[in-house]
Amino acid sequence: MNHRESTFPTRLNGLSPRLGFAVLFSILILSVWVGAVQADDLRNVRQNRILYVGVASNFSPFAYSGIDSELQGIDISLINRIGDALEVEVEVIELAYAGVIDSLRLGQVDMIAGAIPIDDELDSIVDFSLAYYQSDFGFMRLKSDLAPTMIQLSDLNWLNIGVQRGSVQAQYVQSYWIGAGLVPPHQVKIYDSREEAVEALNWNEIDVYLTTSPIYKRRFELSGTYEFLSEAWMKPRFAFACREGSTLIPEINRILTVLSQDGSAQQIADMALIEAQNVALPQDFTRAVSLSEIVKRRDCTYGLRFLGDETLADGEVVAAGAV
Repeated sequence: MNHRESTFPTRLNGLSPRLGFAVLFSILILSVWVGAVQADDLRNVRQNRILYVGVASNFSPFAYSGIDSELQGIDISLINRIGDALEVEVEVIELAYAGVIDSLRLGQVDMIAGAIPIDDELDSIVDFSLAYYQSDFGFMRLKSDLAPTMIQLSDLNWLNIGVQRGSVQAQYVQSYWIGAGLVPPHQVKIYDSREEAVEALNWNEIDVYLTTSPIYKRRFELSGTYEFLSEAWMKPRFAFACREGSTLIPEINRILTVLSQDGSAQQIADMALIEAQNVALPQDFTRAVSLSEIVKRRDCTYGLRFLGDETLADGEVVAAGAV
């Protein structure tokens, strides 16, 4: 949330110092009260009995259009569980990825979802929930004394990478690495099963298989045939987000904790991964630019007042003078 500083002289537009102080005090009290009302999203949601959620779709298996064109995925299921726990209706509003932060700033939605990466540079604008997904991605490869011990982003352009269809890794490569031009599309091979991907690795049809640390340790480490490389830039964390100071976040965290402890979250994830295998990989390259970078590029919009009515992309009209 942007904070605009205002300076008040001893005399406010010709008012006496005593009256000026009284006006200033009233303004400050009103500002605090308005801010408190805006921040008490939990109370507002429960009173209105509806939770508005902006969802950045086109990221399987978290939020994407299914065979029936309805939004589905891990995030959609978790959102509905949150609504059930709050005993309110959930209204999902599909948004472009680049517009989710703006939707919070304008008060169009109460929270945002859709595999939103936790970004420390956004801490002054939004509050993130607990991460409902975090993983250590890494490259599994055949052991070799000649292979480099580290892999940098710049190395991706010469690697032939294998991924499993319907996996988080497949979508991540598509949206982030191909989208940013780090990997040529023809160097990414999608396999129907993990076994097929490993077989391709054994025959040198691919250089690396992108998987997770737990899968490697559980299924492949003891064989002694492979090794696993993971870097800091290969550890995605996804969460929900609300306006800075929103009272929804503690309640969302409580609900996510319950869903994790009773196994519901894992069941949701397992089902979503199965369903995602039957859906074509969404083609969305907008995530190649981080949300914090998008905000930086747009911040000038919030430093001015509109001189005339402004029509936003979603059809909403912002009246002249709005900030």
